[in-house]
Amino acid sequence: SLGEYNEAIKKELKLFNERPFQKRDGSRYKLYAELEKDALLPLPKNPYELATYKSAKVQSNSCIAYQKNFYSVPYEHIGEVVDLKLTDDVLKVILNKEEIAEHKIIKNRIGHYSIDPIHMPENSNAYGEWNNERYLNWSKNIGPNVYKVISKLFDTTKHEVTRYRKVHSLLKLAGQYSNARLDKACQLSLSIAPDKVYRHVKDILKRGEDLKNDEENVSFAFLRGGDYFE
Repeated sequence: SLGEYNEAIKKELKLFNERPFQKRDGSRYKLYAELEKDALLPLPKNPYELATYKSAKVQSNSCIAYQKNFYSVPYEHIGEVVDLKLTDDVLKVILNKEEIAEHKIIKNRIGHYSIDPIHMPENSNAYGEWNNERYLNWSKNIGPNVYKVISKLFDTTKHEVTRYRKVHSLLKLAGQYSNARLDKACQLSLSIAPDKVYRHVKDILKRGEDLKNDEENVSFAFLRGGDYFE
């Protein structure tokens, strides 16, 4: 049988390894015991996986971007270029041959964050000039309702850095539409869907709902055309 065959091979292999060399002292087993045995390392905990490598820059929000999602890195490395070691399920961040972060890869999603709390600073000023204080001041200069929306976005998240991109994009709408229109759109969005305010502001501006009088806004606030869901 196969089992008997393997047992026979084991016996022959032992004899082969202990057989003295013909042209030198010792045997294969003796060399193994004296030179190699103590130098052997344990087998890896996980099976070998093929990996690919990419470079990425640590952004001002202490994250690197990969496939339109974001992964935290210790904030001390903001602005530095790091290497990414990528397998099917794991993303490792390496700097100067040292691993500084590891995350499970986010799949089938866009714009999501994987945040390790130990990577985040205690004070938001560590993020540099772009932090929640600057965004709140910016929003206050645009209008009171914009300030309410931005405050709400920061208050409803555990890690403020996950809001930076969304907040920045929303505030930039003032340059496209005007401060007054953005403030009015935020007011309408807060009254219509306070829990999903961000996703409605741009649509309100695009459709011009902020330009209608209050009665029209009440009539049309909850009506969504087919193009809204595209």
